[in-house]
Amino acid sequence: PECAPCAEGTFTNVNGTSSCTACPAGYYQGRNGSTSCVECASGKYSATTGSVLCDDCYGGSYAKNASTGCYKCKAGRYSNTSAAHCSDCESGKYSTTGSSFCEHCVAGKYASERGKDSCSKCSAGKFSLAGSSTCSDCVGGTYSSNGAGSCQPCEGGKYSKADSSSCSTCDAGFYSDSAADSCESCQPGTYSNNGE
Repeated sequence: PECAPCAEGTFTNVNGTSSCTACPAGYYQGRNGSTSCVECASGKYSATTGSVLCDDCYGGSYAKNASTGCYKCKAGRYSNTSAAHCSDCESGKYSTTGSSFCEHCVAGKYASERGKDSCSKCSAGKFSLAGSSTCSDCVGGTYSSNGAGSCQPCEGGKYSKADSSSCSTCDAGFYSDSAADSCESCQPGTYSNNGE
């Protein structure tokens, strides 16, 4: 009788052997009669011995060559399917552990650097739109509290300078329209009490 070829997932590299050896985890062999096994490429893995192919890592994970499993991306990073490594989230975005994509920071929050695992609140007197890497100052005549996605106008009889967390009341003898950055003095023949 003839010698039988080693089956897929096994190999032998010795003359006169009576059996074939299963490819170790992290390797595979998809052909019969092989004298060696092939490493799983980066982004792929084989968890068991005797594999005939390697499986793809799922999105949010990665693997180096000859891996026996995939590793989750750390928070602030992400990956697509079959990734050899994870990439940092861009500024204005964030991610949690094992993410296949990065989320935009919501309005009122920001991420100033790449690779963030959360977004920070804008301070009072500032605001941000969704996906922002910085906060912008409220203009004069408007104000905001912590974590604002927009600035609110001051009501008539009040005013504010840029970057304000509240509006100030006009002094007696002065007035303002809504969204004013200063108060005007009353003209002769007119008057105003505080905040009117």
